[in-house]
Amino acid sequence: MAARRKFAPSLFTGAYTGFFFSKLLNNTPWIKIPEGNFSLVGMAGVLSGVMYCPLTAIFLIAEITNGYELFIPLMIVSSISFFIVRSYEPFSMDTKKLALEGQIFTHKKEKNILTSISLDEMLTNDYETIQMDKKLKDLVEIIKRSEKNIFAVTDSKGKLQVSLN
Repeated sequence: MAARRKFAPSLFTGAYTGFFFSKLLNNTPWIKIPEGNFSLVGMAGVLSGVMYCPLTAIFLIAEITNGYELFIPLMIVSSISFFIVRSYEPFSMDTKKLALEGQIFTHKKEKNILTSISLDEMLTNDYETIQMDKKLKDLVEIIKRSEKNIFAVTDSKGKLQVSLN
């Protein structure tokens, strides 16, 4: 839903910015550039900067124009836009709120994942037990009903048997 609210405005803003820039340059006597191409490249630049999706912007504008003549300018502008925006704001609009709340892992992923796991969640003591003198069919029944692949082997008194071999 949030992507829809910024998709069309970013295209409009980019088209207007590209058109304004080309119109500004065309008003000088030294250079004449195609305004339509700059409008399309501006759309890709703003879209890749706002939504953090340079490849989407490149291919979207290339498909809209039904040609790949602008592919190199689209790549250059989209890449520059993405890296400029990324240097000032490390999170996209979609992920910024989640990152600030700690809901997603953006940097130091391994450390963040390990700190989010509590020891109580990892340790369990509800293992299935089987006595040493039971038959194979008893073990098969325990395996069928258990979700774990570790079983405690006990003697007839319920004492855990440990094999050091």
